[in-house]
Amino acid sequence: MGTHTDAHIVWDWNGTLFHDVDAIIGATNAAFAELGLEPITLERYRELYCVPVPRFYERLMGRLPSGAEWELMDATFHRYYTEHRVRCGLAEGAVELLTGWSSAGGSQSILSMYGHDDLVPLVRGFGHRVALPTGRRADRPRPGAARRSTWCATSAR
Repeated sequence: MGTHTDAHIVWDWNGTLFHDVDAIIGATNAAFAELGLEPITLERYRELYCVPVPRFYERLMGRLPSGAEWELMDATFHRYYTEHRVRCGLAEGAVELLTGWSSAGGSQSILSMYGHDDLVPLVRGFGHRVALPTGRRADRPRPGAARRSTWCATSAR
């Protein structure tokens, strides 16, 4: 790589740098099971997934989930994901990309919908190769949206 002293890359964390697709599909299906919905395949997930996440559920259910359904599904998803993400690691080639970009003088940060308080120690566990992120924070919801995901990134070299 050449020298990129003024260039900045914002990396997606879940499913890009962090290979957690199995935990995501498992957590999604655990959330669906709470409402009696059929499990979803990876292919169907990729076809329908969108943000904000309640819109994804709308695509599957034919309607937006109620507030109570959303809270139940969200809590179930995060509980399952937290239990199963420990088996996940960085995606193949991620270390080389991160290290190479940093060595070339580029800055980088991480973008994630994962909860901030869980994300920071997870990312720190991979060492200096990854920028310190800021994830979804319940204390900073979007205006008019109860607990919807907010995406943020913090710059780091």
